[in-house]
Amino acid sequence: YACEQCRNFTQGEESPLDYIKSKYVNSGEVRLIWKNYPKKGHPWSTNASTLLECIHRESPETFFPAKNSVLSQQSMINRTNLVQKTLKDSELKGRKEGKIRECYRNGETLSKVLRQKRVAEELGVLRPPAVIIDDETEKSFWELEGIRERKEYTWIIEEAKERTEASNY
Repeated sequence: YACEQCRNFTQGEESPLDYIKSKYVNSGEVRLIWKNYPKKGHPWSTNASTLLECIHRESPETFFPAKNSVLSQQSMINRTNLVQKTLKDSELKGRKEGKIRECYRNGETLSKVLRQKRVAEELGVLRPPAVIIDDETEKSFWELEGIRERKEYTWIIEEAKERTEASNY
């Protein structure tokens, strides 16, 4: 779970999200499922979550590039220019852009985003970013604190991998 205005995903040259994808997801070791957790006090995070849900629906392969675009432009984005800035540099201009804008304006996608946040809160997530790992063992690992450093992500994933490997013997 994460917030699109979360500065934790924009630290340094390689964000924690890029690191997780390059080390674990791209190799096929783990699967990443992104869920929205727009935070109060972040004025356009709900809008960004809604827009990115629409991008994923219409063009799943461009979801992470669009998300990276939002994260890298945080200081320049506001509610008014969010859609324009996000779609401007993406491969979504043209035929899919209209569908994305239509999806963004309808209330169903916003409801989905808010439902994801409610589920997170029911699971005990208090602040993003939060990682929940379902390693299909009896003791799945839940990290529910605001994670900040790459080494914390590495520790969480490696711990879950070890438990999964141990449970397979």
